[in-house]
Amino acid sequence: MELINTNRRVTVAWHRHKGPGFVNHLVKNVRDPDHPIPGEIDGVTREALIRTMARVLSEHGSAALVEAAANHLDKALEYARRADSLHDLADALRKEELT
Repeated sequence: MELINTNRRVTVAWHRHKGPGFVNHLVKNVRDPDHPIPGEIDGVTREALIRTMARVLSEHGSAALVEAAANHLDKALEYARRADSLHDLADALRKEELT
């Protein structure tokens, strides 16, 4: 959040790729499991948001953030493609822990 609030390039990427819109739907989904997180907002997909944020955070973040972005990008993209709600995501994570 600090980079979103203080680094212009990160801020621009966040807003251009509809980060606030996706977060609003995510919060609504927490309150109402029947409210889906859309796959796309104004032509921007969840995957595009994740890829772009991973790139700009890697360019402007700490070494630890760069490493985390690289280590978790593929899994984040997989979940973004599969889960339309946090409840679906939690179920998928729980199943992976059990296997």
